[in-house]
Amino acid sequence: MAKVEHLIDATSLEVMRETIEDARGNEVFFLARLDDRGIAHEIIPLARGHDSAVPALMQVAGQGDVVIHNHPSGCLDPSSPDIAVASELGNRGVGCYIVNNAVDAIYVVVEAFKKQQNQLLNTREIIGWLAREGIVARNLTGFEARREQLRMLAAICHAFNDSKLALIEAGTGTGKSLAYLPGTFLGGSQQAARRGFHQHDQPSRAAS
Repeated sequence: MAKVEHLIDATSLEVMRETIEDARGNEVFFLARLDDRGIAHEIIPLARGHDSAVPALMQVAGQGDVVIHNHPSGCLDPSSPDIAVASELGNRGVGCYIVNNAVDAIYVVVEAFKKQQNQLLNTREIIGWLAREGIVARNLTGFEARREQLRMLAAICHAFNDSKLALIEAGTGTGKSLAYLPGTFLGGSQQAARRGFHQHDQPSRAAS
């Protein structure tokens, strides 16, 4: 059996022990991040249950995270519900551990997955595609490079590289479709990212 101190850092172990004690020894559901060594840290208690069950908040865990819960009985063998939850989490790249209340014994149901490193987009290269003499201009008759279109494309690339959302307002004639498509699809293919976009055109009103 693996040693708990080899899988969870010391600070997190203390947090878990105190949280379980505060929960009167009942089950607690924790979320943890992995450091560069693959050790769980930054532990966060997310849910508390009773002596034999706890809510499993699976939507908050992402690839490279670990979920941990305790078995107050001291028996670390996973139950059938434990295995079902671990299977779903494991298929999403999330590890799953079970500990006792003293958090000095651990059972690894699903090994932790190393977090994938996103490949950053080359913003300058991608912007060059829509520049005056870029690949789009050379292959699309009538294409005109537009400054606001390039600014929009740069903002999208930066959002992918910084793992942030981008909310962009651009006027009619900016060329929004060509601006968001290259960065969005290239970013989604190079990174483990969920991507989506929505475009809404506000109809212009004639001046009275």
